[in-house]
Parts: sequence; structure tokens; C-alpha cells
Amino acid sequence: MRAMRRALPLLLLAACSHAPLALHPTPVPIGYDNEDVLDVVPLDVDRDGDTDLVVATPTQLRYFARQAAGWIDETPGTALDKVGPVLALRPDGADLLIERPDGSLARLVSSGIGTWHEGGVAPDRLPDPPRAVDADLDRDGRPDHAELDGRRVRVALRGADGALHDETAALGADALPLRGDGHALYAADLDGDGDLDLLAVGGRIMALLNNGGPAPAH
Repeated sequence: MRAMRRALPLLLLAACSHAPLALHPTPVPIGYDNEDVLDVVPLDVDRDGDTDLVVATPTQLRYFARQAAGWIDETPGTALDKVGPVLALRPDGADLLIERPDGSLARLVSSGIGTWHEGGVAPDRLPDPPRAVDADLDRDGRPDHAELDGRRVRVALRGADGALHDETAALGADALPLRGDGHALYAADLDGDGDLDLLAVGGRIMALLNNGGPAPAH
């Protein structure tokens, strides 16, 4: 009995030591200078299991590889720097669908080793960009909801009652505004920790890294 009394405070401390679920704004090294980000696609370009980024800017496509220290610009050698300006891009498996400033569409076919060449069948139109995602952010087995709201992201967690509860402020999802109104939102494991993060674009990229703690109490 005495041993149980000694153990109880330790158990309570362990139960209370978890950090609350939060979405940490994390800079992506593009879009914070004078270069606008027009679009972004999260994609495992080099097939190493990590989520990389392909970014459309007014001058070229750029490739940012995910490494332990963050994202590293590895555009040279991927032939993306020869594609020219791209207004919009969408993933299609390992390929990329692009729209150029003149309105023409093309398919960039993946080589499977981090490079692309133009080829294959071009689409008639690009799919609409995802503006909302349903994903299990707190890993409780229930789909949560995130959506663009002007220059910010709103996040609602699904409770045990099945209802969505807006936790935007509590999670810190509104901490880092975009430069312009957001037009694309993705859920992907950006830092390789098993939790789904959020990636939004609107003039610059906003990455919200999920720390995977328990959800706030309702």
C-alpha cells in the first residue's frame, strides 16, 4: 500500500507531463524574402521516405529536400530550373502537372531519382487546389478538419461526441499568417515524426508542424 502511495504522484506527474497538442509555425526557406510563392506540392521526390517540397515561383520551379536541419534547396541538377515560370502545379502520383503563364498545361514525368522531364499526356485542366483537408491530426482515430480562412488556417478537432470543435487559437494554427489569401492546403508528415502536419501557400509557405501531444480538453 505504501509503495502504491509513493507511485501515485509519479503516475500523476507522468500523466500531466505531456505537452498539449500544438501546431508550431516553422519557416520554409522561400517566400520570406521578395520572392512570391505561387504554389507548392509536398512530394517524396528522392524516395527516401521524407516529404520534400516542389515550389512554383514567378521565375522557376524549385525543389527543397527535407533533411534533419530543415529543407535544403537542391534545385540544380533536377532539371526543374529549365522548366521556366509556373503558375500552378498539382501532384499526380510521382509526376507533376503544371500550368504555365500562357495558360498551357504540361506533365513533368518523374524519373524516380529526383529528376523530371516533360512528357506523357498533359491534362485538359488542373484539378482544383485543396483548400480544406480532413485528417487525424491528434491520432485518436477520428478525422479532424483544417481549412483556409483568408491568410490563416482554421483547425477543428473531432471529439468523442463526433462533433468538430474549433481549436485554432489553442493549437497555435493562427500564429503565422500568409502573405496573401491562402489557396492550397495539404496534410503531410513534413518532419518524419509520424504526425500529420499542415502546409499552406498564399504568397509564401506556412508549415505548421504537429507535436503530436494530446488534444486540448473540451
